[in-house]
Order: sequence, then C-alpha cells, then structure tokens
Amino acid sequence: MAEREGFEPSIPCGMLAFQASALDHYATSPWFPLELCLDIRRVGDIYQVGDFCLAAARFCAKLWLIMHVDLSASSHSAKDSQQKRLQERKTAAPVAVKVCDVDFVVERGVYDTSVDTELMAQTVRLGSDDTFLEVGCGSGAISLLLAKKCLRGVATDINPLAVENAIFNADRLGTENVSFVWGDGFAGVDEKFNVLLCNPPYNNLPTSDPIERMFWDPEDGLKKEFFHGAAAHLLPNGRVYFGWANFGDIDVGLPLKLAEQNGFVLMNKTQRPSRSGKYIFYVMEFAY
Repeated sequence: MAEREGFEPSIPCGMLAFQASALDHYATSPWFPLELCLDIRRVGDIYQVGDFCLAAARFCAKLWLIMHVDLSASSHSAKDSQQKRLQERKTAAPVAVKVCDVDFVVERGVYDTSVDTELMAQTVRLGSDDTFLEVGCGSGAISLLLAKKCLRGVATDINPLAVENAIFNADRLGTENVSFVWGDGFAGVDEKFNVLLCNPPYNNLPTSDPIERMFWDPEDGLKKEFFHGAAAHLLPNGRVYFGWANFGDIDVGLPLKLAEQNGFVLMNKTQRPSRSGKYIFYVMEFAY
C-alpha cells in the first residue's frame, strides 16, 4: 500500500460517528486511517454510506462496519405465562405441530414451538457444504429444517426428553445428517462449524429441573456460555445466530452486551411479532 503524506502511524484506527454530509471529507482527508471502524447508530445509515465505503476501501487495509441496534422492552412480563405453560408441558400428551409447513411431534416436557421457532429456521443462512451446531434444540424442529439445506449438523440440549423427542422427529422425517447430543451448552462438542445458533431460554430465573430450562436460564448462564465459547467452535468466516425477545422482565440488551464482550459484531437482525402482538421475537446474526 502506498504511503500518504501526513499519515500519522501512531493513529492506527478511527471511530467515527458520522453524518452523510461529512463522508466526502473523511474519504479525502490525508489523515484517513489505515484501519477504519464506522460506528453505525441507525440501520438506515447503512444506505447512506455505500459510496463512502467504496472510496474508503481504496485507502484502508481494513474497513469495519459496526451496527448498533437499540432494543426497546415491551410491557409484557413473561414469567406468569411461562409458569402456566410449564405446568402444561410437564403433564401434556404429545402434540402435533407444523413448523414451516413440516409436521413435528412435541412430547411431554419439551418446548412446543412458537413464532420464534419459524423465525430462526427461516433466518439462518446455510450453504450445501456448510455445517451447523444448535445449542438448545428442543424438539429438533429447527435443526431438522436446516438439515435440508446443508451438509450436516449437530444439536444439543440439557433436557434428555428434548433429545429423545428430536431423535424421534428425525426418524419420522428420515433425516440422517443431524446428530443430537444430551449436554449443557457446548458440552460434548469439540469440532468447529460454519454456523452456530441458539434460541435460548430468555428469562433469568431459577429452575428445579431440566424441563424448566425451556424458559428459564439461571443467572443467564447458558447465554453467557454460548457467547464465551462460540469463537472456539466457529470456523473462519462463520456466522452466529441468536434468538431473543423484548419481554419487559428481561435485560433486552443482554445479547448485544455479551456479543461485544466476546468479540462479535452484529451483522443483521430480523424480527417478527408474537401471535398476541404484545412483544417481538428477534434473530440476530453476528460475525467474529
């Protein structure tokens, strides 16, 4: 790369909160850094910086775009409804559900799918040669839908009833390229994958058995472990997908905090309202 007059090596990077009117000035400045990080505060700003990014790429060794997303909490408190659903799930007979037009059976003691299940299955991008790991697979619906798109996958769950249920659904569908593992988080999984995904229990509440982990995550332990261990299980240029909601009784910004603490950058966010319309489900895509 050619040296530019006036460049000061002691300034290795820049953090810019920019306005569209200032982009041309930054791109032509003799102090333009070799490594630049653009701090995008609004999703709409992405569409204002295309020309600037093209210009910047001619001068920078690295160009990073960091997108900040403010998640606003709803007024919906989930704990009471979760308690009712847990009582039902612990005693319910098997139920037939349809996810992305595919039939699944959900057994007693297993999360019975919702809008967030379809949102995750429809959001994750996989190529035909890609591999994936799902942490917290429940009935296996997401992993079994994703298996159609890729080479193979592995899925884990701390609830042995969920693992048995997922294997049952795999047998029903004739799916042979997903392995289901009983374990907490990354336990028992040593390899690396192109894609990691987790639709975790959202609320930080104590549990008395593995079934309650479908909704409750004591001290946010699974969420912290997932982001802490994700890089060690991710292949180069891999992607991480994380499910979330804007319940009023959780820290809605927690995934963004954990991602930043562990070196992940938010690349994309999809969302869908709940069936009641009282809150929103999200899937966030991160890169390392």
